[in-house]
Amino acid sequence: MLMKSRSLFIKEYNHRLFNWLVAFSLVMVVVGRFVIKFILVEIAAWIMFIFLETYTRMFWSAESLYYNPAWHLIVATWEAIVYSPFLDLD
Repeated sequence: MLMKSRSLFIKEYNHRLFNWLVAFSLVMVVVGRFVIKFILVEIAAWIMFIFLETYTRMFWSAESLYYNPAWHLIVATWEAIVYSPFLDLD
């Protein structure tokens, strides 16, 4: 039972993180274009958005992305930034 709930948690966590990365890339497109007006930020955000959307279409689902070592690096980087004691606002 514990293994099943752990697997479900990891699946939901990865899915939520993927959705937030897609939303973040679209927000960065708008910020790069209209707020800071820096073309490299906009281009990087478009590349990130296109990669996330086409990868899931090419390989049938976002779940196939979760087994990629690059995804594990992205998740590890994200967790290092978010759970960093230097950036803790408490």
